[in-house]
Amino acid sequence: MALLLRSVTSVGAKRATACALVDVVTTSSSVRGFASKKDKKKKGKKGGDDANFEQMLRAIKGQYPDAEEWTEEEKQRHQEIGRRYNIMSSIEHNHLMRDLQTKIDLKWEAINALPAELQDEALENDVSPVPEERGMATWTPPSRASGDTRMKELRAWTKVFSTNFLWQVTVVVIQRKRQIERGGMCNAGVGL
Repeated sequence: MALLLRSVTSVGAKRATACALVDVVTTSSSVRGFASKKDKKKKGKKGGDDANFEQMLRAIKGQYPDAEEWTEEEKQRHQEIGRRYNIMSSIEHNHLMRDLQTKIDLKWEAINALPAELQDEALENDVSPVPEERGMATWTPPSRASGDTRMKELRAWTKVFSTNFLWQVTVVVIQRKRQIERGGMCNAGVGL
């Protein structure tokens, strides 16, 4: 091992010396005339100390274990797992896309149900900043607050909840309207 380390350090020293010589040669002979030809550099061959260095690297890195071949049963099982994963991923994607498209359709139906003067206002981008007193949308009201702070948080949560509730009521009304137009029973609350 000591011999191997000595050879590695000698390789490093030789490389450093060679790099320094190359730097000196390139800086001193960087200007050449039109008639002179550029010197060709010889490619170095691996051998000697470099071979020991490569051998040491291979010993440190080790070898990857050989891959074991799968049996036909394992191949079929993995094929079936991949096929089922692909099917279920496609189904999940289709459900997500259908949900998004339904929401877009309901939004446009709600906008179209408004009077003409309100439709123009509804289609404008709202770039006003969010009010500072508006709280975060949460599933439960905030807790562990005392006095005025708790009342402010409850009011903010109530505003958020009432806004979401009104939006859901609007969606349910539009869904029921669709069901009535189709002549079917309404089960609009499901899936919201």
